[in-house]
Amino acid sequence: MEETFFPGRNCASCGQPAMPGDHPTPLCADCRDHFVRFPIPHWVRAFAGAVVILVLFSLYTFPKNISAAIALEKGKKAEKEKKYVTAQREMEDVLEKIPRNVEARGHLIIDAFYNSDYEAMGEQYEYVRYSSFDDHDLVGQIDYVMSKSSPLFVDSTDSFPKFRKAHPDLQLVPDTTWKNYMGKNPHDILALSAYGNILYDSGRFELCDSCMRQVLLLDRENEAAFGMLSAVKRKQHKPDSALYYNDRLLAINKELPYGLESRARTLLMLRRDKEALALAKEGFELGNKDLYSQTTLILAYHFNGLATDRDDLIKEATVAAANADSSDRKAFHYAMDVVNNKEKFRD
Repeated sequence: MEETFFPGRNCASCGQPAMPGDHPTPLCADCRDHFVRFPIPHWVRAFAGAVVILVLFSLYTFPKNISAAIALEKGKKAEKEKKYVTAQREMEDVLEKIPRNVEARGHLIIDAFYNSDYEAMGEQYEYVRYSSFDDHDLVGQIDYVMSKSSPLFVDSTDSFPKFRKAHPDLQLVPDTTWKNYMGKNPHDILALSAYGNILYDSGRFELCDSCMRQVLLLDRENEAAFGMLSAVKRKQHKPDSALYYNDRLLAINKELPYGLESRARTLLMLRRDKEALALAKEGFELGNKDLYSQTTLILAYHFNGLATDRDDLIKEATVAAANADSSDRKAFHYAMDVVNNKEKFRD
């Protein structure tokens, strides 16, 4: 097709004869070539570059923010269900992705308290103590657990630290000295708990029972007291009563490893061996796999006839027991005596 010429049309830029063709703006060949290659202003390039960076940053962070939001909701759901180990793990996942998330830190204070992870609890509280929260219910829960944990955060000027300093070996403290101290400090949960442990280790189970009940009068959700009472009832060969205290403990935290393992031991006494094995495994996986969880699982393997699994775990526990304190070593040797039929565990 032949090009059409428009005589008399001049270039709109320089006035020279325009190129042939029905173009809206007549331009000569040189001007058209110039405008086609017209340089883009630097500010336009800078703006475009900033937009590209923003888009790339959004593409990088958006999945992380979505993942953190999902973890936060999962953690809050687990917390409502009193599955505090799961809740704590989800909140820690949120903080790995978004370290400044104050809401996750607040929930982590609560979860760590119910998991007896007081170090994590105190660390998170230092981060949020001067922060503001939109969720007033969350603030109330934080205040509640901080109030409950206050007896645990003592300093050298408090009564019980002074008592411990005056009596370095609490096992040697006479009962009269304990009773004199408790008479002056009737609300000292730490002292009551320490005395209860000594009574348990010395086989004075009735006195230990009374001591732990006193703790529960001061703190009706004291996990250590419920755990100790369950152990006492097992020692007294009252598994039904032990199971009652196990259930009270797990009603506070459904995923408390010690609670699951303690209940597993009670179920073993009741010859509900398969249930016990499932609980022992669950507690072992949820917890830090300490000597108590190891020996509980050893007993569960033993009574379920899983000798190979039992013996493999005994090898691991033997190494752990060599570095454990005297109380844990005593518990380990008790489990070994049960395995070797030197100690009667159940009727």
